[in-house]
Amino acid sequence: MALASRLAARVRAGARVASILCLAAGAAIVLAIVSGRDPRAASRLEGVGNRFQTVSRISRLDATKPITFLVVGGEEGGLAQALRRGLEAEPKAAFAVFAGDLASNATSEGYAALLDEVGRIAPRPPVFCLRGEREAAGDGAAFREMFGDRVFDFEMGGCLFLMLDNGGAAVSQQQLARYERILDLHRDPPRRVFAFVHRAGGPEDEAPLAEFCRRRKVDCVVAGHGEEDARDRRRGTEWLTIGAHGAEAIAFEVDPEGRVEERVVARDVGAGPLARAAFAWRSRAAPLTAAHPRWAFALAVASLLVGATMFAVSRGSERRA
Repeated sequence: MALASRLAARVRAGARVASILCLAAGAAIVLAIVSGRDPRAASRLEGVGNRFQTVSRISRLDATKPITFLVVGGEEGGLAQALRRGLEAEPKAAFAVFAGDLASNATSEGYAALLDEVGRIAPRPPVFCLRGEREAAGDGAAFREMFGDRVFDFEMGGCLFLMLDNGGAAVSQQQLARYERILDLHRDPPRRVFAFVHRAGGPEDEAPLAEFCRRRKVDCVVAGHGEEDARDRRRGTEWLTIGAHGAEAIAFEVDPEGRVEERVVARDVGAGPLARAAFAWRSRAAPLTAAHPRWAFALAVASLLVGATMFAVSRGSERRA
């Protein structure tokens, strides 16, 4: 009799675990359906990416006005939330930069999950995107389609902003030569020059970039990926690394005299394993649910019904026991 009771208890416990798993599976499919978007239907998000159309959306500011912008770096799963919090703190930010590692699933599907989250932020300034290690190892064509050029630059309010690509390797001599030519075209030096990279690396890793920054008087290099947040000076240029504490956003303000003020406006966003797992699930499952919506809906309903039924049965048998 005791053996039968123990066996029945184990069966009830197993049924309860199975019911919870079914409910969780159904909820996960619903999440993918609700948050999913088909990258084939909308491969770009207006105002996001390294294109001149994005630059044209920036409110024109002259050198007599202060400029505020955001740099967002750190872990996937929290970049859009960090951007949202940063804009809550700095609603007049002229633009933002995602400093790489946009999605572990560096494909059209993974990027679409990020763009879906960013697209829900309104109002939203133009957003530029650097390529990180994950993007460098992923689908290069998908990155170009979603975000445009890997190397990009623009001017605003008398300041020059340089976006360099070191997600896969150190900044190349070709990139530095391009920016040499761009700076040579300026009759008057820009009020301030900012460079954005994915990773700062060590002084030896990016020695050519550090020398370029010294010669061309780059004021600040901002990197969005590092083991720890850091600040140091290399050959007279300020190097700032963010993103070690989950996803975080830094606001920079340049006043008319060229003074630069910076402040942390979001930190530890999406740093937990659940946030990363949820983002990874959406980036992989959303395209499937978008491609087969009826099957996805039927599977979600079936999982929820089976889970609820098993849970009710296990609870009823437990009461009778």
